[in-house]
Amino acid sequence: ALDGDVGHAKSGSEFAFKSSEGKKFQIHLAGVSAPATGSSRLEALAQIRSHLGEEAHIQAIAEARRGLVGWVYSNGTEVNEAMVDSGWAWYDPTSVQDDGLLQAQERARAAGRGMWKDPKAESPFKAELESLQAKATPAEAAPAEENPAEAPVGSDPAEAASSTTSAEEATAEPMPPPEAPKNEPAPPAPKKVEVDQSSPQA
Repeated sequence: ALDGDVGHAKSGSEFAFKSSEGKKFQIHLAGVSAPATGSSRLEALAQIRSHLGEEAHIQAIAEARRGLVGWVYSNGTEVNEAMVDSGWAWYDPTSVQDDGLLQAQERARAAGRGMWKDPKAESPFKAELESLQAKATPAEAAPAEENPAEAPVGSDPAEAASSTTSAEEATAEPMPPPEAPKNEPAPPAPKKVEVDQSSPQA
């Protein structure tokens, strides 16, 4: 991490920086890309200058051409997210992948801030974002096979289980009597006793 003085802003995503040890760097905002031409470039420059104070705290994550790529904090603000949230810079997933920056861009677009005032505006990193979202989306689960014995919606599971068992018992074929051991006569079948219900019981 570095602390030091903020210098000239070159664009909405890059500025000069002098560390407290006297070393000079060009600081590139991690995950942020800003317009390089036209009126949008001027708007982005004005925006980053409004977020940067005289001093800044840098959490570098990589080296870049003539400088460092990192997270920038100044005046109590995370400048990376503030720039994307303003709508005058894009989230660049090729630099770093960060949910906070993605959400900031979605907020800016939904609110129509900055470059997103144009409803036809698109991020130059649209293809990369779609690719990342496709990888993050889990594959759809295969539909479960229908179970014919499944209880209808709203029925009591206990009753459904009971009715299913009764139906199975009703349609099951009767079990044959067990075979008698070889060389032994089979036991006689039990006699059926009929009860006369015409006369009252004592």
